[in-house]
Amino acid sequence: MNALLRMTHPAIRLALLAALLFLPLPRSAGATGSDLPANPQASFTSMTITSNIETAGIIVSGFNLSKAAQLFYLRDGETIWRNGHSLARIDDGRLAGSLFNLAPSTSYQVRVSDGAAEISGSFITQSADPSFTPQSILYVNANAIPGGDGSAGAPYSTIQEAVNQAGPGTQVLVADGIYKETISFPASGSPNNWIQVKAAGAGAILEGSDTLTGNVWARVEGKNNLWFMRLDDAIRYLARDGLRFYQYDDMRGLNNMAGHGNVTIREGWFYDQSVKRLYIRSQDDPNAHAWQIPRFNQAFNITARDWIWIEGFEMRFSGRCGVCALNASHLTLRRNRIHNVHLGIFIQWDGDETQGNDTRIEFNEVYDPSAANWDWNALKGGAMESTGIIVRGHIGAIVRGNEVHHYFNGIYTGISGAAGENPAIAFDADIYDNRIHHISDDALEPEGACINHRFRNNAIDAAFSGISLAPITYGPTWVIRNTVANFTNKAVKWSGNSDGIVYFYHNTSWTNAPDANGMDLITPIKNTILRNNIFQINGNGFSFIARAAGASANDWNFDNWFNSRTSSNPHFKWEKVNYSRINDLCKATGLECRGSDSAPGLVDPANGNFTLLVNSLNVDRGALISGINDSFSGAAPDVGAFELQTFSPPTQTPIESPTATQIPATDTPTMPPPTLTPFPSVTEPSIEITPSLTPFPLDTPPAVLSIARLDASPSNAVIVRFRVTFSEDVSGVNLSASNTDFVLTSTGISGASIAGIDIESGASYIVQVNTGEGNGTLQLHLLDNDNIRDLIGQPLGGMGAGNGNFLGGEIYEISKPAPATVITLFKSVGANDGWILEAQKNTGFGGTYNASESTFLVGDDNRDRQYVSILQFQTASLPNNATITKAILMIRSQSYTNVNSFTVLGNIIVDIQKGYFGSLGVFGLNSLNRADFQAPAGMNAAGAIPNNPIADWYWTTLDAAALQYINLNGVTEFRLRFQRPTNDNRHNDFIRFYSGNYSSSVSHPILQIEYHAP
Repeated sequence: MNALLRMTHPAIRLALLAALLFLPLPRSAGATGSDLPANPQASFTSMTITSNIETAGIIVSGFNLSKAAQLFYLRDGETIWRNGHSLARIDDGRLAGSLFNLAPSTSYQVRVSDGAAEISGSFITQSADPSFTPQSILYVNANAIPGGDGSAGAPYSTIQEAVNQAGPGTQVLVADGIYKETISFPASGSPNNWIQVKAAGAGAILEGSDTLTGNVWARVEGKNNLWFMRLDDAIRYLARDGLRFYQYDDMRGLNNMAGHGNVTIREGWFYDQSVKRLYIRSQDDPNAHAWQIPRFNQAFNITARDWIWIEGFEMRFSGRCGVCALNASHLTLRRNRIHNVHLGIFIQWDGDETQGNDTRIEFNEVYDPSAANWDWNALKGGAMESTGIIVRGHIGAIVRGNEVHHYFNGIYTGISGAAGENPAIAFDADIYDNRIHHISDDALEPEGACINHRFRNNAIDAAFSGISLAPITYGPTWVIRNTVANFTNKAVKWSGNSDGIVYFYHNTSWTNAPDANGMDLITPIKNTILRNNIFQINGNGFSFIARAAGASANDWNFDNWFNSRTSSNPHFKWEKVNYSRINDLCKATGLECRGSDSAPGLVDPANGNFTLLVNSLNVDRGALISGINDSFSGAAPDVGAFELQTFSPPTQTPIESPTATQIPATDTPTMPPPTLTPFPSVTEPSIEITPSLTPFPLDTPPAVLSIARLDASPSNAVIVRFRVTFSEDVSGVNLSASNTDFVLTSTGISGASIAGIDIESGASYIVQVNTGEGNGTLQLHLLDNDNIRDLIGQPLGGMGAGNGNFLGGEIYEISKPAPATVITLFKSVGANDGWILEAQKNTGFGGTYNASESTFLVGDDNRDRQYVSILQFQTASLPNNATITKAILMIRSQSYTNVNSFTVLGNIIVDIQKGYFGSLGVFGLNSLNRADFQAPAGMNAAGAIPNNPIADWYWTTLDAAALQYINLNGVTEFRLRFQRPTNDNRHNDFIRFYSGNYSSSVSHPILQIEYHAP
């Protein structure tokens, strides 16, 4: 069976066959593939959906598929289909794409159409947090007397003893202590019934090494600074005083201080298997140090086991990796601290279709501190090229909320070489909300097929290269709303003649490094689309450089490429030709003709704040992209990772819509069977040395000491202040008013908000709070999301969101007079009111429309097609500081046809949009368009008009949640439709209501707004 049609989880991965809307191919009985006509009719045959928490990957198979197809989706309970990002045809002939901005644990319908063929299906997103209620608990305590039975009173003394007895539904609960063992799993859990191995506290340590001190090293005769010890088994890792020591390639290197690439390395080690000796080169007496020599190669080894959950451990000083998993499915790794290992987490697959699926790696800290700042050339391609997290499983991976730092590479997905042409490896992966910093090479590194790999909302800092795509062979690979700061060589790297589809949207890159480039094309690339990105280079590097000729089928536009070089120096190098400014580049190459090379206007990038200033040229300058940035603020999306006034990236249909139609057709490749690197096994050392069990000293994580009032209470002031005091100097406090670190609670007050945050000292911050309106109380809380850290990088309260929360601060009493309420009436704009008739029954797409009649229609026609209508109100005359408290929409009926539609179609549902439903309005054109029928709304079902008219007037009071969509700076539009699109009776059943074109304005639609202004 095709790898992508298997079902590993019936609720989230569906292979959908039949129920297809297409014309069948002309085939005779018994016909073979060779009987197909020369140009067969395009058709869809199956759809595969891989759903994650907020995303879903969509694959459509079939015959003679188009280059692209439109993707639509519908959340259960809604009636208007939303536009997703278009699907694109990939090298093996299938259509591939993704849905974004979904809600967890929610049902959705999905539909794919290329204008002739159509296919549909449904899916449920995964829950944000997996749940597990143990059926039995086995207890482990390192200090217990051996021979226990796993009960609370007689726990096992080793973790392996408990795991050997564990079955589906078992929790192995491990007490604080040091455990010197590698854990393997003789059994699997069962669906949603894990075998869970969990630390009971914060001090369960899986120690992979022996710590040697004292006179354990002997001098090598006749050699300066060379020492050795007898060691019967080879090792892969060595640490001195808790820091990784350099590994030479061979004895020649050790003897000559020659590291990999012949780089001078003054200290390091090499194990000589022929004489069973571990040699080191040390500039001082090694017996004055503590040495960590691995006894075990991994803390957890999971091979061909399913439904395994590991949480809360510290894993350190193993020879190869913290967690090694081969062909394991439904693996959950959460809240672990993994350090001083060559590979933090390694997920691999070379098995059958049922293996290697659905891995979660979340909220872990993974790091490998080194003993020196080694040259890049001494690491690249050698034994020291280490990686924090490698995802090389089969189908479905979620890597979120992790911190990866002080590694050579950060997070790697896929596989290189010939195996990179295998689309079944690492198929569909979400890598998001990770913090990746101090990386010697690539922070994010997708490589190979990488179909529907979605890298989004990751924060990268202090890496040699931020994002490496070297190469992508299939795609689509998505890079969305990431930040790359303080990179020293390049923000984005392309290599390996990458020709897979890559969508690069809304990323922000910034550096002061003297010679860094924004983007570097080491080899020619194809099939890339860039939109709405910011690259700020404050040095001597290029904004981007393409080193060789041959790049094609690339579409880059609406990006901001700022370079601090003077205008007389080239900012761009494209295929060996220099261009001083972006206009020159556009004329010569056709790239970035609507891009910019002006200063981007970031708030404080040097201190990690990449939001836009209010006067930034990037505000409202981006291209709309269906399914990516639909819910923007203002007149158009902003360029960069963050939408102004929206700290967390919004969900996102295009003014100028980049789609896969610009990617050329490619022939279906003939792929040889992939060569997969076998999962190596190494005999564990049998060394028996009594270790020192003294743990390395740990600094106490920072904490909040108090949140105190700075002003008098009670208060009638517009602004009051709180002082937030930490136990030590910290960084990472969000200084934006729209921050995620602080939250307000109030009683009796509306509209309170954080107005600003100032640094008083490293340990003291002043938070200014707008007191809003009304009389009551106001309290400030700090919510720990692990962004706030001390000087050595420890997060507030320790690793894990929420454990540093402070909820007990002082309270202000607020006493302010209530503002006066103003009532304003708006009449609809007749030129832009009107009805739209559905193109065909139950398609959900608009057909004919009319904006000039004196009435608008709601109901259905004699072919059971639905009428919807658009009403537009010019609400820009409202004060910019108005607080809207109530809105009523009123319409007056003229007549109905056949029957009163309320009796057969239910209530009229009212959708609201801040601005225009369609895209034409922003160009100053008549906003009514057939696409308004199905265009996304700011809020669906913002109100419901029942059948209770007075003097032919019908009305609804809008839901309070809809008031935010009333536009203080432009137009507000409403879409009216009946609850039931049709009653299937093949009769005209519609009601006429007076529009804004009617001769007498007393019957025009009315929007009544109640508001107050401070």
